[in-house]
Formats: sequence, structure tokens, C-alpha cells
Amino acid sequence: MAPLLVDENCEGAGYEESWTEVKGGSSTVDEDSAFPAAGLAGSGSQCLACTINSTDVNAYAYKTLSGDQNIAYISYDFYGDVERLGNAELVGVLAVLNSGGLPCCIVQWVESGGNQYLRLGYYSGTAMNYTAVPKIFTLQQWYRIEFRYDLTNSVWSWYRDEVLQDSGALAAATRTPRIIGVGLNGHTAGDGTTRCYIDQVHWNTERYMGFARNRIRKVKAVGLI
Repeated sequence: MAPLLVDENCEGAGYEESWTEVKGGSSTVDEDSAFPAAGLAGSGSQCLACTINSTDVNAYAYKTLSGDQNIAYISYDFYGDVERLGNAELVGVLAVLNSGGLPCCIVQWVESGGNQYLRLGYYSGTAMNYTAVPKIFTLQQWYRIEFRYDLTNSVWSWYRDEVLQDSGALAAATRTPRIIGVGLNGHTAGDGTTRCYIDQVHWNTERYMGFARNRIRKVKAVGLI
């Protein structure tokens, strides 16, 4: 497996890598947060907590890589804690951007009919496209989210807890990934609090990290390592 371009678990004091925080005046980004509930396999003792308060719209951190990347396999653990979203309102919870800060691929938290959903957006054919059927999730529960935005092979896909949710082909024109942002971005709702926790953020160029972890667990189970 190629070296990870991003490998952030928020262990120890502060971030393990270099990130820039963006947050409203009353909102917080805590890279040394305790877990709200037991984390997923591979987690440590700390995670990233992003909280939007009042009428703020942002509470996130981002990292810019040293160069453009044609392939982005992104893996991270997500926990939606509380929300102030109204019907059809949304907030971004992870984004891969190009060098100009425009989205290549994003994951959004959407409220609809009193339910919480996650959906993937990806830039293809000169426009942002969104998965037709958002996937419902439960507050105060950890999920492993993984997605692929691959210019080399012209494909995209995303998984939740290692189960395929959607996939398809990319069409020109596309955007070239370089920046990753994690946390709450572009909140469309009014006054109140929305909070999420994020852990084990990885950017690979070969395959999903969750699949690699699962293979290791299976090999250990049969005593090969």
C-alpha cells in the first residue's frame, strides 16, 4: 500500500499533522476531545469535536497537500451528536477540494422529514452531482464513511461501514483534489447547536483504509499473523 497522504487520529496534544481551523465566533473545534461513545476499530483515546453555536455556519479544520492528487480514497469515522437543522437544511461534514477551494467530492448531513441523512456530492461533467437517495443515519452512533474520487480511472463510489452505497463514472470536466476539510461547513440552518465528532481521517491513493483494516482483522482471526 502506498504511504498515506493524510493520517490523522488526533492522539496526543493537538493534531498529529498540520491543520488550519475555521470557526465562527461562538463555535469550537476541539482536536483533543474525549469520545462521546466508544469509537470504532482502530480508534485511540481522542477525536475531533466540531460544534456550531448560535447562528455560525462553520466549525472545521482543513489541510492542503503539497501537490495535486488524481486519486482520493478517503476514510473517516463520523458521529452526529446534536443538530439544529430544519427540514431540507444541511451542513457539510467532509470535503475534498481542488487548489482553488472548489469541491471535488463532499459528504453532507441533511435533515428531511425529521430524519437524518448522509449524501455524497461529486464534481463531474462540469457540475456538482448528488446521490439520488440519501442514506439515513442515527444520531449518537459512530459510522465509518469511505469514498473514492478517482480521475485516473474516471470513477467515484462511497461506502458506509464497508457496505457500498453508490458508485458511478466520472465525466469531463472534473476537478483535481488537493485540500481536505473535516468538520461542519456551510450550515444552512438558523440559531442553535449542531455538533459532530470525527476520527481516523485517512487519505490514500490505492484503496479504502477500512477494507485494509478488515482484511487484517480476518487474517488475524484465522491465525495467519
